[in-house]
Amino acid sequence: MYGPEDRHEVTVGGTARMLEYWSVFASGTYDLQFGVLTSDAVGFSYSDECFSYTMTYGEIRNSTTLEVTQTVGFNISFRTIGDFGSNSSTFASQ
Repeated sequence: MYGPEDRHEVTVGGTARMLEYWSVFASGTYDLQFGVLTSDAVGFSYSDECFSYTMTYGEIRNSTTLEVTQTVGFNISFRTIGDFGSNSSTFASQ
């Protein structure tokens, strides 16, 4: 079948401030139909009045083959200059 498919998923995420400028965050998506965790991510960030930095790590799983794709990303933002960031998804395993 071509086109959009119905998904039966639950996604949960949260953020916790650790210190004045530091926080950690995480999220996950669970496929209710296949009974597998289809994606999860964790990261941390630093943000003050003139600079912010975010680093993330995530995994995405195919519901049927369970092939795992890992991603690593970062973003640096200077309030007066602009943003710089990257997201790499070149890691794959089974």
